[in-house]
Amino acid sequence: MATLTGVAKDATHLATFTGGTIADNQTVKAALQALETKVEAVQTDVDGNESDGDTATAANETHIDNMATLTGVAKDATNIGNFTGSTISDGGTVKAGIQELETAVETKAAVAGPTFTGTPAAPTASASTNTTQIATTAFVTTAVAALDAAALRTLLGIVSAANDAGSGLGSGQMYFNTGTSKYVLVA
Repeated sequence: MATLTGVAKDATHLATFTGGTIADNQTVKAALQALETKVEAVQTDVDGNESDGDTATAANETHIDNMATLTGVAKDATNIGNFTGSTISDGGTVKAGIQELETAVETKAAVAGPTFTGTPAAPTASASTNTTQIATTAFVTTAVAALDAAALRTLLGIVSAANDAGSGLGSGQMYFNTGTSKYVLVA
């Protein structure tokens, strides 16, 4: 069991951790609880009381059996086995696995103001989308390609007309003359 936990045979706690999620000198149970609370952001009430056996040998066997049950591995196992994910290394100790989880929890991007690395992907919105949804490069490229001269004039509020009288504008205002394809300042 000492090999499995990654601490000395007679140790009563897991020693120190490099992050701030798990306090130093915690038991396996306390360390797991700190991680669960951090991950789930939920306060959990766990009863840690155990009863002692009738004799020292029986008590020791009970504690070993309880530790094996608590870790989820066989009684004489020397590592915690294999995992389906990539956060906890296969064949490590309980302490090493807890450290890897703590490091992973603390290095994730914050929900508010995250900084992404690599090449993050997002769904591309339709051209008519006008929300706070993240605009992908594909969305922007399509939107820029759709900006022809007529679309820009509409966006800028520039009137198109065949002559000064048709524009409905007053002196000193500009419109786009559809006959000459030029911008005209009304006299």
